Amino acid sequence: MAGGHCLSVYITGILPSLIIWELWKERNNRRHGEKRRTASSIIECIKTWVRELPFPAKVGTHGSVRDGLLLQCFGFSAPSPRRKRPIPVYRCPPFVSVKLNVDGACRGNPDLGGGGGIIRDRQGEVLVAFSNFYGPCTNSLAKLRALRDGLKLCKVMGLMDEVVNYDLEATVKVVSLKRCSLWGGWYYFKEILELVASMRAHVSFAFWESNWAADWLTSLSCDTETSARFQPGSMPLGPLQGILRENKAGLPVLRS
Repeated sequence: MAGGHCLSVYITGILPSLIIWELWKERNNRRHGEKRRTASSIIECIKTWVRELPFPAKVGTHGSVRDGLLLQCFGFSAPSPRRKRPIPVYRCPPFVSVKLNVDGACRGNPDLGGGGGIIRDRQGEVLVAFSNFYGPCTNSLAKLRALRDGLKLCKVMGLMDEVVNYDLEATVKVVSLKRCSLWGGWYYFKEILELVASMRAHVSFAFWESNWAADWLTSLSCDTETSARFQPGSMPLGPLQGILRENKAGLPVLRS
């Protein structure tokens, strides 16, 4: 079988065999005095073979413009365009809202874990940040606790209509569906749902690169094994300052 996962690659791989087969059949037909076929009828037979052959399940229809022309030639629909991953850029919250970026992680699973988060206004100015150490726990539990801690901090500050960005789609999904299968985290999950409802918070997925500040604060909690809260004038020096400047300027952040 031809390699590759695109239908056009699969077709070009099997096409020589089909052409040789039809030419061999035509040769035998003529040697035995049977009715001759025209070139166009032979080509149509080859196209029919291609359309009726069963294709492996792993073969997809994504491809280039050239692939689209080849597929249309054999009667297939044009391939859908590839979804491009957007450039990871931190975006300030709309209108008068604030944005909470939050993350949680463990050094192992389970191992020492922590969470971090940062709240910024619509101009990208920092309102407050936190770095909380949780001790021994699982990665999933650390992520739930970090989200709970970030929402509780918003409530203490009297904030409403927050945009909450998280870089783990699974956590965003369980909040959206209001279903959590992590028995050890049910208490935190229940509190998260109550906080989201009372503050009209909107929890959504964000790529890791645009959530880098929260990721850095999470690493800080695991490295120092302490919890801390930072006001605008007391933010930790070092890489975090650069991350915040890049975010505020709307510059793309790329993985190193």
